[in-house]
Amino acid sequence: MLALGWRRVRVRKGEKVPPVSVLVPAHNAASTLPALLESLAQQKYPAPWEVWVIADRCTDETAAVVRASQEKSPFPVALIEVWQRPPDWSGKKYALYCGVQAARYSWCVVVDADVTLPEGWLLGLMEGADEKAAMIGAAWLQGGSSVASQLAAYEAALVQAEGLGWAGWGAPYLATGRGWAVRKNWLLAGLFAWRTVLSGDDDLTVQLLPRSKVGVARVASLSPAPRSFWAAFQRKWRHLQTAPYYPWPLRLRLMVAPALQLAGLVCWVLAPQAWPALLIPPAAKLLTLMCLQAPIKPHVFLYDWPLFFLQISYPIGAWVRKHAWALLPLYGAHAI
Repeated sequence: MLALGWRRVRVRKGEKVPPVSVLVPAHNAASTLPALLESLAQQKYPAPWEVWVIADRCTDETAAVVRASQEKSPFPVALIEVWQRPPDWSGKKYALYCGVQAARYSWCVVVDADVTLPEGWLLGLMEGADEKAAMIGAAWLQGGSSVASQLAAYEAALVQAEGLGWAGWGAPYLATGRGWAVRKNWLLAGLFAWRTVLSGDDDLTVQLLPRSKVGVARVASLSPAPRSFWAAFQRKWRHLQTAPYYPWPLRLRLMVAPALQLAGLVCWVLAPQAWPALLIPPAAKLLTLMCLQAPIKPHVFLYDWPLFFLQISYPIGAWVRKHAWALLPLYGAHAI
């Protein structure tokens, strides 16, 4: 059903596109930012556009990378350096707020600093945006050689498949900072509404919008998956901070697929000869991801049941509140 929802999304060509301000919140991103800026330089966009890189309390050479790119960039690149944040704001949200305040255009495209964009991504995202308040597309993680990295990429692909599939059926609820567009006034509303939450500048903001005002584009960005289980764990737990703010009808809708998978497990326990039923959920997910052209390897379906048992613990993580994140050093000051 989710794959069919994505197939319903119409590819738009030749439509008028608005001027946009690309906002790139960056925390110690000197190693990944050059690839993003290079991929932005490959974009051909017929309307005016600009790029704002917001260096959020960086202690590396992020600002120097931006200044070096300003000399050779085919589009305007500006730098904002943020050294402090108000106590009632999370780091990334305040960085985005500073970027929105500086943006010249009414449409903001939010892109994380570790993203790479294929040629034509910006144009493909914004075609059809005229009557919309936000535009979303796919945002995949690229798995590496480690099991942790492949598992993180597989889970992220499943999350994207569910979000994009429901959006294709006219019920959007998910966007990601790895690449989406939103009108400035709505982005400001979302940033203020959820400013104390570690995550949610994207999905919680989308949920503020009327469904008919969220457009879907058949484009995809790519980011590297976390390399270790600990990094993947912290990333997921941070994202789970938005779960208590999801409305209950949406939570129940998202429980349908896990409930069906759990029912298959119960059937196997009660009737061991029905073990082939355990292959149905991983096979269905793999076929869905193939339909969505997710960059995952076929063998990742072997991780599906271990991932399912891991996901059982997620409701606990959703209720571990912000103050506890001071104990997690890897994510550091950018999250807190």
